[in-house]
Amino acid sequence: AARRGLPIAIFDSPLDATVGTDYINFVATDNKAAGATAAQTLEALIGGAPAHGGQVLMIRFTEGSASTRLREEGFTAELANYPALKLAAQQFTDGSMAGAQRVAIGQHADHRRRA
Repeated sequence: AARRGLPIAIFDSPLDATVGTDYINFVATDNKAAGATAAQTLEALIGGAPAHGGQVLMIRFTEGSASTRLREEGFTAELANYPALKLAAQQFTDGSMAGAQRVAIGQHADHRRRA
């Protein structure tokens, strides 16, 4: 497409290519910053004296995904800045919204049994 003079914009996943030659722009999420923002938002919503001892469940969407890994890294690094919050459990889903819901329900039930 570039050789034919068509402008190319790349979204979300980088390619081994040169901007200006092979494509005109690249747009993606800074996943590490997004994970940090999630931890900041969580702390802002539940505050410095959260219920349940500040235990937090992290549901990770797709195992092996670079974006999931980077978001997790940003989240856990930022969460360390909030001593009232503790990562109690983390689990991957099957990559579906229904799978994420099953994980959340199962983890909540496990937590209630241990409490």
